[in-house]
Amino acid sequence: MRSPLLNKLSVIFGPRPPVSWLLLCFVSVLALIAVFGSSSSNSFDSVTSTPVPEIFTNYRRLKEQAAVDYFELRTILSGSSRQRELGLCGKERENYVPCYNVTANLISGFKDGEEFDRRCEVPRHGSWCLVRPPKDYKIPLRWPAGRDVIWSGNIKITKDQFLSSGGVTKRIMLLEENQIAFHPEDGLIFDGVKDYSRQIAEMLGLGSDSELFQAGVRTVLDIGCGFGSFGAHLVSLKLMTLCIAAYEATGSQVQLALERGLPAMIG
Repeated sequence: MRSPLLNKLSVIFGPRPPVSWLLLCFVSVLALIAVFGSSSSNSFDSVTSTPVPEIFTNYRRLKEQAAVDYFELRTILSGSSRQRELGLCGKERENYVPCYNVTANLISGFKDGEEFDRRCEVPRHGSWCLVRPPKDYKIPLRWPAGRDVIWSGNIKITKDQFLSSGGVTKRIMLLEENQIAFHPEDGLIFDGVKDYSRQIAEMLGLGSDSELFQAGVRTVLDIGCGFGSFGAHLVSLKLMTLCIAAYEATGSQVQLALERGLPAMIG
């Protein structure tokens, strides 16, 4: 039996639909397919094809940067032979410090203590050379032993200078033959450093210095670090202390901190 829909169509169009009606239906179906196909392809392209130029651009940029790095590396390697040809500096430049030249600063008009500051903008003339290591310089002891014992000759402190220093210095440092031993367990000195770090913690709203690491503190600047006792104490709290001090010909605070294995720089 035929369905009611087919019976109604046969009544309207007859037992056989006209050819024009079939063609109209066929064209309508093709038009619908074309419309939906173009919209879906556009949406698909907008989703998939948009990142392609960006990905390609980023890849090309990385490739260009890799080429630049490669040529820079070749330049450095090719220039390494020229660096080996540099001669040693004279003994007068044994304690050479970049950007530190009191004579040049005085000639440039700096005075009233400003001539002792480091000034890289002051012109300097001289040939390139390799600075010699200090005479009789010894490699520091391994950490953590090097934190408490250093070679006295590396920081240029003589026995006479040590004996003429104050009592606090003698309590902190003990000169033994050619070594200087630090005694952080000294009650007076340790309590002073501990109290100083506690005051810093209280300024940050903390109960004690042991909470500094938990509060997110990682690096502390120590301006004029002295013997590095403060930095050595903070190391035990998992904090890094950077010593910044002025240049000194003898007994340099920066050199002393470096000899103890603590970060330091000339300011």
